[in-house]
Amino acid sequence: MPKNIIITILLVFIATTSSCFASSSSNLDKAINLFNQGSYDKALKIFKSEVEEIISRTEPNKRMAESDLRNLMASFKYLGLSYKLKNQYDLAIKNFNHLYIDSSTYCSAYYLGEIYHLKNEIRYAAAYWRGVFEPAYDTECMPHAFVMRYLTLKSVDDGIAEQFLKEPHARLFELPRAVKLIDYLRNEITAEKLIETTKNTDDKIFAYYVIGRNLLFTRKPEDLKTAKKYFEKALATNCRHCIGYDLSEKELKKLSQ
Repeated sequence: MPKNIIITILLVFIATTSSCFASSSSNLDKAINLFNQGSYDKALKIFKSEVEEIISRTEPNKRMAESDLRNLMASFKYLGLSYKLKNQYDLAIKNFNHLYIDSSTYCSAYYLGEIYHLKNEIRYAAAYWRGVFEPAYDTECMPHAFVMRYLTLKSVDDGIAEQFLKEPHARLFELPRAVKLIDYLRNEITAEKLIETTKNTDDKIFAYYVIGRNLLFTRKPEDLKTAKKYFEKALATNCRHCIGYDLSEKELKKLSQ
């Protein structure tokens, strides 16, 4: 992909609408539906085609229509997620990097951190999760990044982790789901209460992972068994693209070895 086209795509925004974009949007919706159904290979073909089509009609040094830019960014995100779920981490990183260059949305920094975590490159993971708290970054994945940073710190130095937990980022308190996770990690609510008050499926899967991972730190046999049950609950949802699923699967494999 020519470098000058990538730069143009990622740095220039203009609001434009045209009927010729309708089929492109329709194809993207079809690909997302296939992705949500678990048909990742079929979805990948459409996402790749979407990227190629948009770039082919974008001339160097010309402004891109906002609708095209939006579809391009979504395609990069789902390409990254699809490759992540196929365990093709380098290709996932490549596509999320297209988002990370200029986009503060799409949870790009969080997902890059998660991919490096799955690759056991924890230092890189922590760096990307720290980037989620830049002023311009979207708040959608802030709770996930905050918790993953805490758990990573706790695996290295419990004292530093607890200090980090005492002084959470102010923007987190704007998000009820973040507050619940923080309350649980501070032992202010029980694991059962966290699950009971978490209604959204995506958030619940991540909560299962957080509870299981937190229990692992005690190294008590009974807590390891309970942690395993929480990871199994996450996998029982069959929501492979939900945040926390891959992470639960990784921990469950470790416990089974």
